[in-house]
Amino acid sequence: MSKAEELADKTADAIREMVPKFKVIKKTDSWFHRTVGAILKPINDGYMKRYYTTIGYTVALPEGMEILPWATAWHEGGHAWQAKKYSRLLFGALYLMGTPVWLVFAALTCWPFFVWLPWWSGVIWLTLFTLLSFPPFGFLRAHWEFEMYGLSMAVRIWSGETLDDVYIERRSKEFTVSFYFWMAPYPSYVKKKLKKYREDSSSGEIFKRGAAKYYKHAYATMKTLGLVTNPPTVEP
Repeated sequence: MSKAEELADKTADAIREMVPKFKVIKKTDSWFHRTVGAILKPINDGYMKRYYTTIGYTVALPEGMEILPWATAWHEGGHAWQAKKYSRLLFGALYLMGTPVWLVFAALTCWPFFVWLPWWSGVIWLTLFTLLSFPPFGFLRAHWEFEMYGLSMAVRIWSGETLDDVYIERRSKEFTVSFYFWMAPYPSYVKKKLKKYREDSSSGEIFKRGAAKYYKHAYATMKTLGLVTNPPTVEP
């Protein structure tokens, strides 16, 4: 076993202390992800090749990946922890607000209103869920992604990396473009938010944020594994 594989395994085991059902699979081994990849291919051929995807407690690796790198594991495992915290069903439903998924849901579920209830009830149902499918309603997805992108920056900073403004610029685009369905299409706000997380990672203020329990666990694990070379000013 290589050092990277050993580190990946130990990190995954640490995440299971917070999320016992956490697991990692390959997208190519999953009929579900192969089906989604085929559907999305005309508009997003990177689904199978470039993106890690976490659903519930399971992280699916893109093609060609054999392990979940330890730094990435904390981000993706964080979404599994969020799903456990809020329940998989509620977290999944709210995370997908502001995406076409809610529009599809409306289309598939509106027919009882037209069949058994006054026609206008169906129109109200369709209108409501159509509105919820528009990007401005992705604020919860943005909040949860800020939490985990904040941790992604933190683990890199604690392990000795220097994250400059070019890094912030690159990461900010994942909030403001179609990557996550324009979940926070406000570039200045997103950059400011990410810079604040960068600052808090170095000072230790990050351990006072909403996901503090998970952040502290990540930091403690990194210390145990000897990965912390640049500790925050105030440790948890």
